[in-house]
Amino acid sequence: MTGDPKFIILKYQAWMRTATFEDTILGAIIRQPLSPSTNYVPDAPARYLTHALQEGSATDFVLQGTGSTSHGATGSLTSIGQFSVSGSREASVHLNGKHIRYKRIQQLDQFWAKLREDPDVKRSMGDWISMWNTWPVCLVVGIMICEDVEISMDAAKTQERKAQGEIPVGEILLPSGGMNPLGKDANPKLEATSSQHTATLFRASMGESSIFAVELKIVTTGWLHRRLLRLKNKGPNVGDNRLAGMDSDEDSDDEAPVDEELILADLDTDTVNDMIQN
Repeated sequence: MTGDPKFIILKYQAWMRTATFEDTILGAIIRQPLSPSTNYVPDAPARYLTHALQEGSATDFVLQGTGSTSHGATGSLTSIGQFSVSGSREASVHLNGKHIRYKRIQQLDQFWAKLREDPDVKRSMGDWISMWNTWPVCLVVGIMICEDVEISMDAAKTQERKAQGEIPVGEILLPSGGMNPLGKDANPKLEATSSQHTATLFRASMGESSIFAVELKIVTTGWLHRRLLRLKNKGPNVGDNRLAGMDSDEDSDDEAPVDEELILADLDTDTVNDMIQN
């Protein structure tokens, strides 16, 4: 389960209201990677989360492109905070003027050992997992949430809003001229200099909060994962000691072993790029 954290931005039509899906999508197994809410199990994966989530926010995301719906090899949005992301160019339009939060599962091995024993998971995986699927079945191990924000550059008004019970969603550095970095054509990545001061971000009064990106692991079996690697000519020498529970003779069988244990695997770059280009 190695690999740097990488998020995939969902097509805008598949973004999910945070209030409805925040507690159900993180930790769920999804049948369609770019449409998580279409089919997922179990209904309440959070009950298997026994460790605190890694949580944080980012205002230093880099938006590239001008809103064109054409796709590049890695999309237009290249980083959000410490994480790399992949997505279509239209993401630069839909994310403009947003504040971004993220949540990720920690102690993933422990969580996975419990989740794969869930009765609904076992029941569904028999039907969902196949080497002929267009896209792999995936586990959501991280989510990114974007929120509409209002920016307060006046310290007195900021304190007044706080006194009225409004809770800030973050802060951002501004140039001394007070230009709004969340404007239509602005780049929210700001370098700290002596001429900058801090402004406060508040949730917009009519703001929308949505899950817009996911970090994924493939859910598969050792037998199937090895077969797919060989079909892609990426793993002709994968040994049995790399994927436990496999005998060498089984590799030549047409039928998958019965009741083989589920494992997690990383998404490869080619699969991610194919996803965001379709």
